[in-house]
Amino acid sequence: MIFRKRLYFFSIGLIIGIFLMIFIFRGKNASFNYMPNARVIENIISKDSIQFTQSENISFTTENIKDIISNGKVDFKNSNSRNKPCGIYRIISSWNNAEVVLEIKNCSEFINVVQIF
Repeated sequence: MIFRKRLYFFSIGLIIGIFLMIFIFRGKNASFNYMPNARVIENIISKDSIQFTQSENISFTTENIKDIISNGKVDFKNSNSRNKPCGIYRIISSWNNAEVVLEIKNCSEFINVVQIF
């Protein structure tokens, strides 16, 4: 088969495949979190219960914490993800034009905000 003919058939199949993928995934809330930062943040945000270790952090609501986490980046160098039973993560983010650092214990059913810097 001539190269042009093979390229033509390949292009037709590729275009049909792209349209099928767009049609299939358009209605779904599909996310592809392949990087470690996105996986950890998606795991933390999916938890329903947020607990605070320190009682002086009343100025932050659970919605504020979830907003800070979703806009932040995980500092893996200062985190201990292999800690048992709950991994400890340090998340750096910005909130109200100030840098906020959260130290979070990520347990299987809830997250515990240990410190807010």
